[in-house]
Amino acid sequence: MEKEIINYWLKTVKDWSDNYGKDYIEWKGTPGMGDAMYGINIAFMRAFINQKPTTINIHWYHSEDYLYHYEDPETIVERVNFIHSRYMWPEMVNIEHTFNSTDTALYSQRYRNVIRCRDNKLARYWIFDPKYFLKTIPNKIVVWRASFNADPPRWFKMPVNDNEWTEIIEKLRFLNFQVVEIDYRTPIREAFYHISSAKFCLSYEGMWHYIAKNFFVPHMVLGDDDITKWHTPASIMKNPKDHHFTSSIHKILSFISHAESKQLKYFKAYNKLVFNDENRPRGYRD
Repeated sequence: MEKEIINYWLKTVKDWSDNYGKDYIEWKGTPGMGDAMYGINIAFMRAFINQKPTTINIHWYHSEDYLYHYEDPETIVERVNFIHSRYMWPEMVNIEHTFNSTDTALYSQRYRNVIRCRDNKLARYWIFDPKYFLKTIPNKIVVWRASFNADPPRWFKMPVNDNEWTEIIEKLRFLNFQVVEIDYRTPIREAFYHISSAKFCLSYEGMWHYIAKNFFVPHMVLGDDDITKWHTPASIMKNPKDHHFTSSIHKILSFISHAESKQLKYFKAYNKLVFNDENRPRGYRD
């Protein structure tokens, strides 16, 4: 068994495709938490594979106290610092902030010392400290939609209009689910808590999806774009135009079961690599 574990580790490291050995990343900062956590996850997994700390320098093209929208409860920098402190083994990754960056090349490139590895899905995975894994509330569904965003998202993220989202939420509540809506105006501490204790997340592509990913919460994304397979491959996808989702919401228990099965597959793969134990329970502490 010990030999099998060692061989699995050696093969994983040998086949690692994302800049093996490099411990410095430069990253373009944006207003979105998903964009930031994408880079932070890569930095944590890189540090683990290299078995040495990694630094990610996030270039912000604005000042430290910049608010993207006047109603924002905190800056994106405050959100990044909060979420970093919640990662498992946070000392593995050092986050540097470059404010008012003038690096126009990075602005276009988006990152340096990172290779996009489509087949290496674990390169974009990490988890939060197990102490933040809360007990699941059995009927709690956390929803986020783009209706209240400061700017409209890209077209492929909007297969469901606002009226359809409202209908979905009303039907879920009629089925006695505790539906909690969060959005970009939700303080990150609140979003973090609600997702950690959720039975299921239902959303469009983006916003808080990396928090759900790092908690391995069963998740369904309404949409059909490949970007979901890139960022949250463990989520299930439903194209509402093909599946008539608003009229099939009564099948929600089946959707949840499917999402749980898919999430468990990725959870076991992550645990096998990081803990040498694919059956490590969610929220387990040594």
